[in-house]
Amino acid sequence: MMLSNGGDISAPIDADEVDWSQIYGVSTGCASDVDGDGIPNSLDTDSDGDDCYDANEAGFTDANEDGMVDGTGIDADGLVTGGDGYGTPEDTDNSDTADHLEYGVAECLPDTDNDGVYDPRDLDDDNDGILDTVECNCTDTNVKAPYSAGGFTLEGPAANQTGTNLFDAAGQHGWLSIDEPLGAGQRLVLSGAFLADVADAMGDQSIVFIGLKDGAWANTIGNAVPFGMEGGMMINIYRVSSTNFLMYGNNLATSTTTTQVIGTHLYNASQFLNYNAFIEVTSDGNNIRVGHALTNTHDATTETYADWGSSIKLESGDQGFGITELDVMVKSFPLSVDAGTTDANDIDWEQLTYYGPILLDTDKDGIFNHLDLDSDADGCPDAIEAAVPTVLKSSGESDTDGITDNTDNAVINTNEAPVGVNGFADSLETATDNGIAKDAFIESNYTTYALDSLPMVVVALSSPKFIEMEEIRR
Repeated sequence: MMLSNGGDISAPIDADEVDWSQIYGVSTGCASDVDGDGIPNSLDTDSDGDDCYDANEAGFTDANEDGMVDGTGIDADGLVTGGDGYGTPEDTDNSDTADHLEYGVAECLPDTDNDGVYDPRDLDDDNDGILDTVECNCTDTNVKAPYSAGGFTLEGPAANQTGTNLFDAAGQHGWLSIDEPLGAGQRLVLSGAFLADVADAMGDQSIVFIGLKDGAWANTIGNAVPFGMEGGMMINIYRVSSTNFLMYGNNLATSTTTTQVIGTHLYNASQFLNYNAFIEVTSDGNNIRVGHALTNTHDATTETYADWGSSIKLESGDQGFGITELDVMVKSFPLSVDAGTTDANDIDWEQLTYYGPILLDTDKDGIFNHLDLDSDADGCPDAIEAAVPTVLKSSGESDTDGITDNTDNAVINTNEAPVGVNGFADSLETATDNGIAKDAFIESNYTTYALDSLPMVVVALSSPKFIEMEEIRR
């Protein structure tokens, strides 16, 4: 940028008297950093910091939502081949700035309650006055799309692992790690196809343990406590022979196991196709849970831990682990001198799938509680059952809000009780936009009355009052 005083040398420009901070603009160069996060646009998958990946905003295909344009490979120049990238990025608002460089244009993000705050930043997605974290019983409702575990890395001991063998011979053991770690609030799903693959690849008289790497892990740990798994939590698979298998969940810290699935049900590897299992870390990072079940009984991809029967699940309880993410570890060792080896390359590790928090859907209507205006399908809005103390209005018409069209007193009237930049009504917070509900009774009322399917009715007292049907029975 050049400055000129018009050639008048008697009137020099003093640069210190110019407020340079008033010069602004949006840079579109690859080396610039539009969102100011310290990552240049060329390395930033979300250049404008609006929680929407550049690839999506540019109009390219990124079906698995990993921030990278989909394709079939990478060429010598590092460009994705077989995809639809590298065209002209979209500018849907005709602002002459591409959407991926313009904060506030995020067509890939939903705004369920149409309050102008995208769901990923909205603390109350359905605008019923109840925080999403209360309705989903989790710390974050923004669930990342399921993604594959990818490959594996042999972790040794090297002397025990020839080629890609998990272990070579009787008396030895071996470890491998999965490429993708498991984070707090995530679940690792072991599908029937994966379990069958493992069972088929295992050598006779061998065992496979799957868990999370603990702080004291070393590849020298073999068949001995603590097994190198955080909290002693694991899914165990035994192969006695090609016609005799065993699977169960294990909590070594408490010496407890789930009810074992034994050979009468697992008399060949293909029988594992009927099962699924999971390993998960709670959102606070302090509790590890495992479970297994027949797929026609429980679905590890959609059902919460609470949905599973007590005999087929285990948890460490709150142990204060403080997990942000941990490596997924697999250990194998022989059960006898006649044990066969297991070649890790014979297992398709990409069949392991990672999921975000399993969100609550109390009435099983296909609408998560934090998007459902009537979580228990009793005909009474959650806002009423939770006694949200603000001005409410009709739900309007929608097929995705979980309540009958035009139900009275279902959502906040934002004309009377406006929401802030976090999507939560200012009147319900201890301070504007701090996200802290000032009325604790909203949460207790919600969990007590809005999740039990018993309708509330209005009775004639000195003033109208909603009373739970259970109270009338008493």
